[in-house]
Amino acid sequence: MLSRKMTVSNIFYPWDKIILKEMIDDFFNNINQDFGITNPKALVCPHAWYIYSWQVASYSYKLLQKNLENIPKTIVLLCPTHYVDFLWVSVWLYDELETPFWNLEVDKTLWKNLLTNYPEFFKTNFESQDKEHSLEVQLPLLKYIIWKQDIKILPLIFWQINPMEIWNILNDLLKEKNIFLIISADLSHYQDYFTAINLDKKSINSFLSKDLKDIIKNTNTCGLYPWLCLNQIAILNDWNVKLLKYLNSWDITWNKDRVVGYSSLVYYK
Repeated sequence: MLSRKMTVSNIFYPWDKIILKEMIDDFFNNINQDFGITNPKALVCPHAWYIYSWQVASYSYKLLQKNLENIPKTIVLLCPTHYVDFLWVSVWLYDELETPFWNLEVDKTLWKNLLTNYPEFFKTNFESQDKEHSLEVQLPLLKYIIWKQDIKILPLIFWQINPMEIWNILNDLLKEKNIFLIISADLSHYQDYFTAINLDKKSINSFLSKDLKDIIKNTNTCGLYPWLCLNQIAILNDWNVKLLKYLNSWDITWNKDRVVGYSSLVYYK
C-alpha cells in the first residue's frame, strides 16, 4: 500500500488531530449562513496556512458537508503546482493520502483511465506530488467531513497547459463517472491592502461572469489553469456560480503592506 505522507503538517496546519479538530470545529461554528444550495457540483477553496485562509475555505466545506448525500463518490482535486514545472497534468499514483485524522482512499481506476487513454495530457510526476501544499491542505478538511463516507479522491496537479483539452476530458468524465470537482486557488499575492481588494474584486467578478476573455484579462489568482477548466465545464453544463466568502490576510494579521486574498465559491445546478 503506497501512501502519500504529510509534508506541510505543523506548518500549514496542526499535526495533532485533537488540536486540528478543535480548529476546524471553530471554523464551522463561526458560519451561520444557510445558502440554500442543495445540488453543488464544484467548489473553489484557498490553499494557504489554516490560520490565514481556512475560515474562508470552511464556507465551501461546510456546504459540502451538508450535501454529502447528493455528491458523487469521487472527488477530483484540481491544484496548481508551486515547485515543479511541467507541460501536462500530473496524476496521483498513490493508494492513499495521509491526514492527521486517517487516510483518504485514491480513485485508482480513474487515474489509470487518464494515464491510459490520454497519455499526452496526463502523466505522473512524484516530485510535484510529494511537495505540493495546494493539495495537502485540502485533505484534512476533506477527511473531517467524509469520515464515514465511501468517497474516493483523485488529485490532479496543473502547471502551464492548454486547458481546452483538459476541460473537455474532465467534462466527459463528469458525464461518464459523475465526479465532483474542488479547485485549490488563492487570489492576489503580496499587494498592499487596497490594491489587493481591487484585484481580488476583479478576479471574483470575472469568474462570476464566466466570461473567458474577461477572466484571462482581469484575474490575478494562484490556480488559474484549474479554475479555467472549471469555468468552461460550468458553461458546458449550465451551472450557476456563487461567492460564499471573501477575506484576505489583513483580516487576520492587520498588516496592510503584504496582503494575500482568499475566496470560497460554489458551482451548482
